Amino acid sequence: MSAPSNDDRSLFTLVGELPDRVSDLVRAELDQIKAEISYKLKHFGIGSGLFAAAAVVGIFLLFMVPLALIIARDATRHGRNAWAWGLTFIWQPVIVGVVYLVVRSRPPKDRTAPVVNR
Repeated sequence: MSAPSNDDRSLFTLVGELPDRVSDLVRAELDQIKAEISYKLKHFGIGSGLFAAAAVVGIFLLFMVPLALIIARDATRHGRNAWAWGLTFIWQPVIVGVVYLVVRSRPPKDRTAPVVNR
């Protein structure tokens, strides 16, 4: 005997298969939702970490640039080379900026949402 085709099944057979199909559909949808939420949470965490790093660098710059200007002003009052003293503190944010540009210049990874096979 061959398996009945879709056209040969009775209404009772189709109604009997309905709970299994609905449970499979719900299970597949839940797996898809889990994959999407984990993807979004991962990228939210990465974004939060980058924002925190930017805040740290910003606070660093907030205090280092005025400090460099104060040291340069003080150096000129005492006859020292103001540029040498000022650049002693200015080079640090420049290095941070260069590192940021190098990291950002890399091509981004594939950022498409994962697809769960059903």
